Amino acid sequence: MNDRSKLDAFISEIEAAAYQRGVDDTWAKVRERAEKLQREMAQFLLQHDEDAITDEPEGAEESAHDPDFFDGSSEPREGSDQAKVLGVIRLQPGLRGTDIVKALGGNVHERTVRTSLHRLKRRGAIMKAGETWIPVQTGK
Repeated sequence: MNDRSKLDAFISEIEAAAYQRGVDDTWAKVRERAEKLQREMAQFLLQHDEDAITDEPEGAEESAHDPDFFDGSSEPREGSDQAKVLGVIRLQPGLRGTDIVKALGGNVHERTVRTSLHRLKRRGAIMKAGETWIPVQTGK
């Protein structure tokens, strides 16, 4: 290979690396913006829940029968599996479900963690950001 070929190959490598950095940076910004929009949408939905605009108080009967009932003001019962899962997510936002199971050190069964994740999501305490879970509200 002559010097010109070596130089051309070197320039091509630099251009490819720069292009890839640009692609990576762009996708990182897209993911960041999507997560921000998801959090904003979750907050908006919590504040503008159509079911909350009724003539009678919501959940009078529902709360007695639905384990997922959440009035927006209470935390999961202290020491409950949901409280443990929520605590992990608040300490380490952005974990996947399997990582949450690992973070709990086997103290909560994987199926229980998955059930807790979906119940906490339904309650508006957490939301899914891509493949990971993040808190919607800050801890009290």
